[in-house]
Amino acid sequence: ASPLLAAIRNSGIPLGLDSYSVRAWRWKVPQLFDFCRQLKLDALMLSIPRDLESLEPSYLEQVRRQAEQQRLMLDAGIGCICPTSPNWNPKQGRPEDYIAMGLRVAKAIGARTLRAFVGNPTTRPVTPHVESTLQVLRRARSQILDSGLRLAIENHGDFEAREMKAFLEAAGTDIVGCCLDTGNPMHVLEDPLFTLEVLAPYTITSHVRDSIVFP
Repeated sequence: ASPLLAAIRNSGIPLGLDSYSVRAWRWKVPQLFDFCRQLKLDALMLSIPRDLESLEPSYLEQVRRQAEQQRLMLDAGIGCICPTSPNWNPKQGRPEDYIAMGLRVAKAIGARTLRAFVGNPTTRPVTPHVESTLQVLRRARSQILDSGLRLAIENHGDFEAREMKAFLEAAGTDIVGCCLDTGNPMHVLEDPLFTLEVLAPYTITSHVRDSIVFP
């Protein structure tokens, strides 16, 4: 791995880990930070609230300081923000409140983006859920702008590339971008290279998965 890491760093591209990939270990921030240090990674995407021991400001400030000391860039992630999607959890309250919580925590830990999603492969076609999500984003627009962050909407097996592009443009690229997962195009029978060509200009963070070796 050392030559690969050296080549990536020479390119200026940060290499990171999505904590979702190792969720079976049920690690919290200290274990995740240690794991990233062992792998000599540059970045980590934390899931809110699963990976955190508290949402209190003092604890979140501690997480931010630890990441800075380790020179670890952070992204953050929440789940579904679409009230008509079967993935939506009503226990979160209103989608706007869920987004506000995520933004507050993400900003406190020094994250660059806040990942979210609309549906999954079972929600195809995604069109019926697009307008309800756009309405949520319109209501949340001012708080997103005030946070200084952007929502990174993942192509979660629900959107084809052109559909995602249209959705992001309708929502406003000043408040949203794409969390590009290069494994998920397989769910919609789309060439990942085509997905990359269409969504690269909108991408603000990414996931990489090899669907061939995925269980």
